[in-house]
Amino acid sequence: MNFHQYIEKMPKVELHVHLDGAFVLDFLFDLVQKYGGDPEIKSITDLQNWFVFRDFPHFIETWFWKNRFFREPVDFEESAYQTLQEFSRQNIVYLEAIFSPWDYKESGVNPTDIARANQNAVKRAQSDFNIHCRLMVDITRDHGHEHAMDRLDEITPFLGEEIIGIGLGGSEQRFPAHLFKDVFIEAKRRGFHCVAHAGEVVGPESVWSAIKDL
Repeated sequence: MNFHQYIEKMPKVELHVHLDGAFVLDFLFDLVQKYGGDPEIKSITDLQNWFVFRDFPHFIETWFWKNRFFREPVDFEESAYQTLQEFSRQNIVYLEAIFSPWDYKESGVNPTDIARANQNAVKRAQSDFNIHCRLMVDITRDHGHEHAMDRLDEITPFLGEEIIGIGLGGSEQRFPAHLFKDVFIEAKRRGFHCVAHAGEVVGPESVWSAIKDL
């Protein structure tokens, strides 16, 4: 057995996955076709090239581009299910995945329907592939503190076996961690695990703020 085979066979844990961004490429291509296509995406190769990022702003641009093609709860459930199947092929036995249900407002999908769809995918994947996944819901800095507590209320009924925590991603420079301190205090009181992105585009002060304030 060579080293590559050894790594392939090793049981693994993945502790940071964005479920919205870890889609199977073939499935996204099918969604693009399902919803009318894009003149620049005529093949899987085109789609692969689309996700060669030039810089962080380009990454964000492509992130919102692909969101246009997730329009029904079944799109989210099937995407998550196929993603977990792919992880199981890599012999990942446990993962914690983040999803951002409020990023799809323009598509008209209810965030609670997205949460339920991802829950269903996790249950199906555990039954079919024996992979264990727990979910973190990103309340998203960029949508502002004024919506954060309402979003915590919205997701609280889902707290349980599949959905275990909240996260905070987005623009650190515009929406620093300390703005969300009260939301994280309340989330912990309700039993949520809490995580935050920090230090992606701002210096170590953002990391320290996440540690001290959240």
